[in-house]
This record gives sequence, structure tokens and C-alpha cells, in this order.
Amino acid sequence: MEQQTKAKRLAIFLADGFEEVEALTPADYLRRAGLEVMLAGVGTMQPTGANGVKISADIDAAELPDHLDGVVAGRTRNRAAE
Repeated sequence: MEQQTKAKRLAIFLADGFEEVEALTPADYLRRAGLEVMLAGVGTMQPTGANGVKISADIDAAELPDHLDGVVAGRTRNRAAE
């Protein structure tokens, strides 16, 4: 009898200034691998990346479920310091 396993649940936090490639490439690869990936907006549901790409988050970070199998937290780019 085949036992069905539940997909791992991960969150990737996105705030204004997130690095697009560093956030969206892992999200894409992890989803292709069958994991449940939630793009969690921090401070906004439509964060704008460091290079001007605006995306829609799947969920507000404050509303994430109690249990996650992992998180991916990045950094934001401070263009004013460049």
C-alpha cells in the first residue's frame, strides 16, 4: 500500500528592495521539486524588487501558518548606499 507524503511547506520572505533572482529562482526550483512555497510579503503584499520588478505575494507574512518546514530570508538592497 502506497503511503502519501505531505509536501514540505516553505516560506520565502519578500520586502521592498528584495533581490529578484535570489528570491524567485529558489521559489521556482523548489516548486518544480514538489514543495509548497509561499511568497510572504513583509510590509506589503506587492513588494518591489531592487531592480524595479513588482510581484504579488501569496500571503502576508503575519498570516503564515504556525508550522513551516523551512524559511528563506534574504536581504534588501539599499540603493541609497551605492
